[in-house]
Amino acid sequence: MGAILEESWENQMKCWEEELEKCACKCTLPFDKWLETRLNDLPEHIQKEMFEKVDYVLFHMHSILQSSIFYSETRKRILSFARVISDQVQTITDLKKLPLEECYQLAEKEMAKQRLYSFIQGGIASSGGVFSLSADIVLQMIFHMRAVQTLSLAYGYEVSSPYEMMLSLKVFHGSLMPKHLKFEAWNQLKEELQNGDDAYFYEQNEPFVNHQTVNQILKCIAVQTFKYKTIRGKPILSLMIGGGIRYRSMKVAIEFAHKFYQYRHHYERMSLR
Repeated sequence: MGAILEESWENQMKCWEEELEKCACKCTLPFDKWLETRLNDLPEHIQKEMFEKVDYVLFHMHSILQSSIFYSETRKRILSFARVISDQVQTITDLKKLPLEECYQLAEKEMAKQRLYSFIQGGIASSGGVFSLSADIVLQMIFHMRAVQTLSLAYGYEVSSPYEMMLSLKVFHGSLMPKHLKFEAWNQLKEELQNGDDAYFYEQNEPFVNHQTVNQILKCIAVQTFKYKTIRGKPILSLMIGGGIRYRSMKVAIEFAHKFYQYRHHYERMSLR
């Protein structure tokens, strides 16, 4: 990366981190506080069981997506584009050798598709019935997780190893967090990088699902239910509003994950100097 481009990227990252930190100082929204209180009122064993089940579902969802045709086709497409840029690229790992701006361009091509798919899916789900509403929550999680896996590939990281799988799940988790909790998740991911050099196996045993994860999923269900009741019977309106909400949600999630893989690419290249 040229000196000017590198300095520009570092300034952008610094501004983005400062914005995250400002959001961390803001008060929690009343609805978030109410959900957190309701979760804390549950008996401890029920909370533990709930977290374990969500953790189990997300872990296996990640594994299924990583083994899917979509992942395989995305991998081939990214490699094909990368080989046009540089004949040194033969494997996904070789993408780490590319300058940051070229990996960014590869990632942006894929993310544009993800945002479009998310808009279409949100519009269809909003114009459907109760079944579409329930399926929409699952599809939203799948689309977000798929975007994180794609970003990982675009920057040269296969998610097939235990360490990369758990790291991408943590990125996914951080991308779901509300604004006031994203800074904490961001710092935890940076610390993970500093402690996980050349790791293959993931050495920690604690689940990554916590109150905030379940809180966000419940909040998503509540918002989707309210949206369904508000725009039911108005197909054109529901299509536009549903698609717009889903597009914005995906855009916010992608931004966090994309910033992380940019930071990781830069951090690891600087460590080799």
